[in-house]
Amino acid sequence: MALAFTVLEIVTPVFLLAAIGYIWVKLGFEYRVQFVTQIAMTLAVPCLIFVSLMQTEITPQMLADISMATVMAYLAVGVPALRYSKPLAFHNGRSCRASCSAIPAMLACL
Repeated sequence: MALAFTVLEIVTPVFLLAAIGYIWVKLGFEYRVQFVTQIAMTLAVPCLIFVSLMQTEITPQMLADISMATVMAYLAVGVPALRYSKPLAFHNGRSCRASCSAIPAMLACL
């Protein structure tokens, strides 16, 4: 029974928001996708990240382990990607002079 309440606790807000959106459109109010997307990206996602970070209990050792794993993954994947990004982006080394301003200088002009 506790599992059912846990699932309902998670799923209920989703269905509630879907019902509000459905009623909103059926009543004939304007639904601008760009506005809703902007609100979600500038308000909802940062709030979700903040709440998740505040509720996470992490020890200093775990934080150090995660930080070290991040640095190692960046060095293993990111540095080689920087080396080979120019040939991939510019078809094996064609001139990038025209598009150097369009992409970050770090990647474009290696």
